[in-house]
Amino acid sequence: MIRLVLILLAACMLTHPALARGEAGPAERERPSNIFKASFTWAEISGPSEADEAADAFAPPDYNYVDLPHTVAPIVSDGRLVGYAFVMARLRLEDSVDMWRVREKSHLLLDVLVRTLHETPFDLSGSAGFDDAAAREALLSALGQALPDGWVLDVVMLGRDVRMLGG
Repeated sequence: MIRLVLILLAACMLTHPALARGEAGPAERERPSNIFKASFTWAEISGPSEADEAADAFAPPDYNYVDLPHTVAPIVSDGRLVGYAFVMARLRLEDSVDMWRVREKSHLLLDVLVRTLHETPFDLSGSAGFDDAAAREALLSALGQALPDGWVLDVVMLGRDVRMLGG
């Protein structure tokens, strides 16, 4: 019975116009309220957005492939660490390779990826970009030792989110 009374009282309070809108009485209307209004406007977008470009980059290709989990790769300039790139390696496989056999080894391949990227880091190019050619070649060589010869044809680095170190 008490619950019913409390529910009815709460329903009346929420439906009463002054209480539902949080209006103040006549004496309190002169003071500023503690209600904040947040708003935003959509910017005019011309051409493809970054989200569209990322979706296109991560879209499934028309060849046999395996995506390894995302990892962090160091970026160096003149032998000094200057930032990190958050990337995902997409392995292009020979057409005859069973991708499920490669996926079963993804934990081992991720280890190869992390070790190789730290031994052969990305080179800084531009203010917030990197050149991954040397790292990709080293990775292809390392994957050739982890998997049977000829299984991996190429490595593509996706998701080029770069975070430069401050300073």
